[in-house]
Amino acid sequence: MPQQGVPPATLAEFTLSGVNNLYYDVSLVDGYNLPMRIDNDKGCGVLECPVDLGPNLGCKSACEANLNGNPSNSADCSGSHNTPASYPASGVAYYSYSKNNCPNAPSPITHTDDGVTYTCTSALAADYTVTFCPPD
Repeated sequence: MPQQGVPPATLAEFTLSGVNNLYYDVSLVDGYNLPMRIDNDKGCGVLECPVDLGPNLGCKSACEANLNGNPSNSADCSGSHNTPASYPASGVAYYSYSKNNCPNAPSPITHTDDGVTYTCTSALAADYTVTFCPPD
């Protein structure tokens, strides 16, 4: 099984779907530790979180940080709130900070996949570049 970074960790995610498509995104769901960009040579779209959200620090997801003090039933990610449909629509602490700075990335605050995912058809045979700490 592939190893993921220990939260908080910015993730570059790639998903193969059948033989025709590749889905990719920059995810902050497991928290944030550095700016990142994914681009390609076929014009399928650039995803990025280019802003340093936590200089010299990492930003944990609300679930990982246990913001509400109840890890077994957190309004941010667990218990009766363990699906995106059951997460609160608003009022989650620090949500706008991550979404205003990285609108293309799933939020580390609500632990939802509310970001942007691009699809690139495999027929294009795109080459992808993941850039850590891209220049402004």
